Amino acid sequence: MRRLCRWAMSIGVLAGVLIGCGSTADDRLVLRFLRFDNTNIDQADAVRETSADIDVFQDFCSDVMGGSLTAEPFTQTTINAVFQNEEAADIFLHAYTTDIGNARLSQANIPTPDSSGNLGITLPGRTETTVSGIVLFDFVGKEVVRLAAVDHPEVLLQTIPVHVTFFGRDDADRSFQVTANYLVTFGNFDNCTASSGGAGSS
Repeated sequence: MRRLCRWAMSIGVLAGVLIGCGSTADDRLVLRFLRFDNTNIDQADAVRETSADIDVFQDFCSDVMGGSLTAEPFTQTTINAVFQNEEAADIFLHAYTTDIGNARLSQANIPTPDSSGNLGITLPGRTETTVSGIVLFDFVGKEVVRLAAVDHPEVLLQTIPVHVTFFGRDDADRSFQVTANYLVTFGNFDNCTASSGGAGSS
């Protein structure tokens, strides 16, 4: 009888540990990332559903008629993301991080959930939701890339993967995370005639 009790206690402790664990490989079945989206994005950089051309050098634009110089449009790089919450309960999407697939550019990443990269968006249960204006690269990140390119010009005009990880939790305090893949190309793009990065111009 004593052995049976011990066995039952062991099973109980194991179950408690398993329930208390954080996110699992099944997160993507609950919090699903569907796609990136560039709808209604007005910025200098050209962003598309799977890739972006990102200008890290701000030049000047010349007015041919007037002969004057103006600063080239230069903005942070933002994108929208579309999610599907498969739970009946709401999921609170509270943070995200970026991970650039090039060690020389790692300082351009959006930091950990405890610092910046905050979202504060509610994804209603059983609903597809678009989260707008997610910053992929801010001005600090662009400057990191520009400075790295001085000594390592090979970081420019090549396709570099970026992993964007989103973190969420529900009312039961269960945590979820899902990672989306994106491709970026850094360079000195001419945005003097660009009207909207969301349109995919560069």
